[in-house]
Amino acid sequence: MKNILFLLAAVLFFGSSCSNVFENENDSVYAKFSSNNLVISNGSNEVVYYAVFEQGSLAVIDWVPFSSKENRILPSTSISVKKEDIYAYKDGKKVVLFYWKDTGSAIQNMQQVVID
Repeated sequence: MKNILFLLAAVLFFGSSCSNVFENENDSVYAKFSSNNLVISNGSNEVVYYAVFEQGSLAVIDWVPFSSKENRILPSTSISVKKEDIYAYKDGKKVVLFYWKDTGSAIQNMQQVVID
């Protein structure tokens, strides 16, 4: 129970700490399902990192943001994530995309978006 409360508090804290990940408010990260993939586009001029989960699974998992080359999206590029690679995903379920900047010493300005 403590883990769930910690997870909820962390999501609320990170999600409400800043309204925009990027310095330029016109830059953004977006995502959409395309056939068997979730396509995530980084329309900014900064590197972002991401994590994506089936929405219902967030109540029962413990996770922390982790930045590596495997979950990095370079500026002005898109990546495809296979549906079967999304934790606990089943067709018709919503997913939550988390994305953030990493300065090398700290994760900053985590944002989240729910995708149908």
